[in-house]
Amino acid sequence: MNSILQPTLSNIAIILFLYLCISMLVSNRKSIHKYLFSAITLILTAASVIVLFYLPINYDGYQFDLRLVPLVIFSLLLGWKHAIPILVITVSWRLGMGGMGAVQGVIFGMVLPVLLALLFHKKDRAMPRPLTLFTLIIASWLISDVPIIFLVPNGLEIFSEIHLVRMVALQVSAFILYFFINQLSREMELKKKLRFYAERDPLTGLYNMRYFETRVK
Repeated sequence: MNSILQPTLSNIAIILFLYLCISMLVSNRKSIHKYLFSAITLILTAASVIVLFYLPINYDGYQFDLRLVPLVIFSLLLGWKHAIPILVITVSWRLGMGGMGAVQGVIFGMVLPVLLALLFHKKDRAMPRPLTLFTLIIASWLISDVPIIFLVPNGLEIFSEIHLVRMVALQVSAFILYFFINQLSREMELKKKLRFYAERDPLTGLYNMRYFETRVK
């Protein structure tokens, strides 16, 4: 059990570290140029996925990781302008690592889940409902893991052994990340409202004297 728990927690820690870095970026977004913000977000997400390649979870001789979670969620939130470059970087890195099943892992474990997530992307980058996220993670898991049955010797046996552990690990890590991102979104929305009421007249919506004095200074 410890052989599964420790690498799983390591995977989740990397995903949460990615969230922490991006939350710091979002909090200081006004002081960061938008192109630099996009570039740093892209690099951080790609780097986190690449680190996950080197922290596989071993279960009965089969290795997997939680790369699906950051790829799917950040594709869902950021859209194709960020998702495609992240996908290109991480896919190139994974193929460069080589190994048995690298191509199949890239196609079914990365490319197709990201394309599926992009279908659910909203222009306002709003967080999906929990049921939508649950369904999306289940669909991504099926896309990633069902081909094992057909592409790997004893695939059905391997799938039956790992499917529950893999599904639970993906869902737990996805909803942990979802919770923190949702909290960050609420916090940013609250700050926006407080700033509005501090700077504007609530009746007319025009800037108040306090804002005028601050700008003059």
